[in-house]
Amino acid sequence: MQNQLPIHVLLVTESDAFRDAARKLVDSHGDIRLIAGDRVESGQQGNDSLRRPDIAVVDVHGVGFEPIVKLSHGNVATRVIAVSEFEFDDYIKRLMEAGASACILRSSLSDDLLPAIRRVAAGEYYFSSAIAKVIIDIYVNEALKRPELESRSPKGEDMSTP
Repeated sequence: MQNQLPIHVLLVTESDAFRDAARKLVDSHGDIRLIAGDRVESGQQGNDSLRRPDIAVVDVHGVGFEPIVKLSHGNVATRVIAVSEFEFDDYIKRLMEAGASACILRSSLSDDLLPAIRRVAAGEYYFSSAIAKVIIDIYVNEALKRPELESRSPKGEDMSTP
C-alpha cells in the first residue's frame, strides 16, 4: 500500500474551546495534520504556516462568512468545511453560496469532523445528517416552485392538453 501525503488543515476560529476540541479529534490521526493555527495568531509562524492548507475548517459562529469566501475563491482555492451552530435553510444556503464544500453542526463535531475532512480532501461534499435534510428540503421546495412541473405528470408527460 502506498503512503499518502497528510491532509493539511487550517482551523479558522476565535474559540479556544472549538480549537481544543478539533485538535483533540485530529491529533491522533496521521493522515491529517493541522498547520499554522495558534502560531499564526500569536505571530510565531513555523515552516508549516507557509504551506497552503488543503482544507480550512471555519467556525462560522465566531468568524462569519468572509473567510469562507476568501479561502474558497482565492487565487489558490482551499476547500472549506463550515462548522455551524444553526441548521436554518437560508443560513445553510448562504454557506453553500459562499463556497463551503461541507457543512457540519458544531454539536456533531466529534462524529462529523474527521469524515468531512477526508471526504472533502477526496473532492467530495459532506454534510451532517441534519444539514443534509435541510439541503434536500431546499432542493425539493425550489423544484416544486418551477412552473414547468405544474403541467407534467410524474413520468414527464404533458398534462396541459385534454
